Amino acid sequence: MKIAVRATDRGCTVNEWQVLAWLGLHRNVVGLRHAATTEEYHYLVLQYAAGGDLRTYLHHHRPLPEKEVKYIFKQLLRGVQVSDIAHS
Repeated sequence: MKIAVRATDRGCTVNEWQVLAWLGLHRNVVGLRHAATTEEYHYLVLQYAAGGDLRTYLHHHRPLPEKEVKYIFKQLLRGVQVSDIAHS
């Protein structure tokens, strides 16, 4: 299994690791595998997203065909729905 490690400043008001922990494992959300904290940073061990982030994908593949836009939008809505359920 490939992973990605991300370091975030501890000064953030909402910790990304807490949000990912709330969402749990869902196919539309990158999975949090482990979190560690030092005096300065939060380190997140995440499931590796081989396709990269959406912003970069959109930048390199525009304009997108309508069919692909619908697919991406549907995936985004499913992720939002999961986050809404997790915060209920």
